[in-house]
Amino acid sequence: MLLGDFPSSDSGLCPDCGTQSPQTTFRSDLPRCLQMNLPSHESPTGRGQAPIQESEVVASLGAADGIQNRLETKVRILVVEDNPFVRKGIVRIISRQSDFACCGEADSIASAPLIMAEARPDLVLLDLQLKDGEAFDLIGKLKSQSSGVPILILSQGDETVYAERVLRAGANGYIMKQEAAAELLCAIRTVLRGEIYVSRAMDGRLPRELYVPALGDYPSEKSAVVPDSRTSGF
Repeated sequence: MLLGDFPSSDSGLCPDCGTQSPQTTFRSDLPRCLQMNLPSHESPTGRGQAPIQESEVVASLGAADGIQNRLETKVRILVVEDNPFVRKGIVRIISRQSDFACCGEADSIASAPLIMAEARPDLVLLDLQLKDGEAFDLIGKLKSQSSGVPILILSQGDETVYAERVLRAGANGYIMKQEAAAELLCAIRTVLRGEIYVSRAMDGRLPRELYVPALGDYPSEKSAVVPDSRTSGF
């Protein structure tokens, strides 16, 4: 059989082995990822896998819709971090929260705007020092792309040096990587409520105007219900 000579979905033939299967309905709209995850069955002829029944397709499509619906009810977070080890650790912390979901990952200034457009996050967690440069200009670029999406800077740089600079650039908070996971979650929830986050040590040391979020940086319908992790146990 040549490339392109596969049976069509209405031919009554199995696309895998070409055998007749009149009681099988094939779904041409089934995504490839679902085709790979559907349960397989041995063909009675022993010639590979038997066609997937309609009921299994419907069940798998329903499961995929359920996953998508659950993601839409959670706060979607884009993680921009060039160190894969650190990035995966951050994603793991986020994913353990019942109301958070990591909707995308980026590792550079160049890739972040593209992935942000695809992922449609409710919040961006951004490393200040990326492999292709410092992210000060990226803050403004992401803000112009989606003005209502808060940006929380996660960096190993000294906050006494960088916190004011990133807030003036348009970020909504600054937290150092040495902080515990609980404090990171606290910072995320703080900016999701439309507030500015800095550490307790920096609180009150910055100009008052920096504590006022930029126009448009106010809680969305999803983020407005995010509790304060200092009182909710994350």
